[in-house]
Amino acid sequence: MYKYLYKSPIGDLIFISDGTYLTKIILKNELTNDNYQNNSNLKIFKLCQKYFDKYFNNQIPNIKIPIKLEGTKFQKAIWTILEGIPYGQSTTYKDIANLYLQKYHLPNISYQAIGHAISNNPILIYLPCHRILGQKNKLTGFRVGIEIKKQLLDIEHIKYQE
Repeated sequence: MYKYLYKSPIGDLIFISDGTYLTKIILKNELTNDNYQNNSNLKIFKLCQKYFDKYFNNQIPNIKIPIKLEGTKFQKAIWTILEGIPYGQSTTYKDIANLYLQKYHLPNISYQAIGHAISNNPILIYLPCHRILGQKNKLTGFRVGIEIKKQLLDIEHIKYQE
């Protein structure tokens, strides 16, 4: 497994890869296991750098990064829904739940289960859990802090209520 340190306006991001796929993006202070080799020459990291250079320069990063998700079937389903939230748009936990219920033809689901899966999103920003707001665009929690969520929403010009 490999890592690459990316300096961003919200803090240092660590990209983690198996050499082919992006498996994780975390803030540097979230790194608890550092058994990764530094390698800035991997194609996947160059692609990530290009994506985030555009993102943090207020450009829509229309770049597809190959990712590999590790989690439960339910988590992967929710994270896949996150990937479909367009740049500059927000959605709610309720909308995510409804998409999940519709896709899997289920009668109901706990919003807490949805929130828990979202909070365990392994690929910060690229899988845009920061675009999830509460009802009436109310600002809700974010694993790496509400101030960082505000910064990301502001980059994308997404309106929210505090």
